[in-house]
Amino acid sequence: GYFAQDHEYDFEQGESLFDWMTRFTQEGDDDQAVRSMLGRLLFSGEDTKKSVKVLSGGEKGRMLYGRLMLQRTNVLLMDEPFSNLDARLRTGLVGELRGLLKKLGITTLIVTHDQHDAFGLADQLGYMNDGRLEQWDTPYDVYHRPRTRAVANFIGDGVMLPAIGKDGHWHTELGNIEDPAADGSAELLLRPDDLLHDDDSPTQARIVGRVFRGADFLYTVQLPSGLRVLALAPSHHDHHVGETLGFRLANDHLVVFRRD
Repeated sequence: GYFAQDHEYDFEQGESLFDWMTRFTQEGDDDQAVRSMLGRLLFSGEDTKKSVKVLSGGEKGRMLYGRLMLQRTNVLLMDEPFSNLDARLRTGLVGELRGLLKKLGITTLIVTHDQHDAFGLADQLGYMNDGRLEQWDTPYDVYHRPRTRAVANFIGDGVMLPAIGKDGHWHTELGNIEDPAADGSAELLLRPDDLLHDDDSPTQARIVGRVFRGADFLYTVQLPSGLRVLALAPSHHDHHVGETLGFRLANDHLVVFRRD
């Protein structure tokens, strides 16, 4: 099966949601199977009576997911499947779609530029760079254990922290990090979740930017060297640009890129 980005032509006849979905039932499916599918796609009983022509782009996308599920395709290619959905619907539908695909045993290849969609749906994730597959791995390992600088720079937020290896430690501007293999000159990948907010920490830096994200703030702080790094803090810790932010290192996943 194929889920394309442009699917307006699929809804030209204008029948009701229920009748449109019924066209794609398989042997053994009854009306309840159609209603159940529409419910999983977050359509109410009243919604099913509407014409498909009045649906928004995101709603049409949800209908197409249902069609593909009813058709029970063995292999499915999806091209930017959530591009027309708002954030609330996207979060719910990503989890629902993953569950359905797992239950039906459908092998699915998803092409997307949205990392959150990829993290939420995929068992395995690949990153392509200039036509070359840089890494094929679990979403967790692509994020926490990127194999190349290109993967590290593209996936998630982060900066490269200069380090010198000596005596079993990486010596950095933020302190020393134990690593028996530490030697020579390198850069360490520093994710925002590697810096834990701690007002009592002796490590302090000036806030030069912040982004409120609901549950947390993403702060940009400037170190004495001028290097800017990212740090997360719960949103009830409301610090402003120009203030100092205390934090400590908590890098459980040490990612080292040695300098040539």
